[in-house]
Amino acid sequence: MQDKNPYIFHLTAIKWFVSITIKFKAFKVIDFDNLFSSKK
Repeated sequence: MQDKNPYIFHLTAIKWFVSITIKFKAFKVIDFDNLFSSKK
């Protein structure tokens, strides 16, 4: 159990970081598009 935990935690951290980064970038792109559309 102790041998697998660091490996599982490492994978989970990578997946979490990647998913959050993608969602954050997608949100920023959508948000900017909405702002530009509203201004125009």
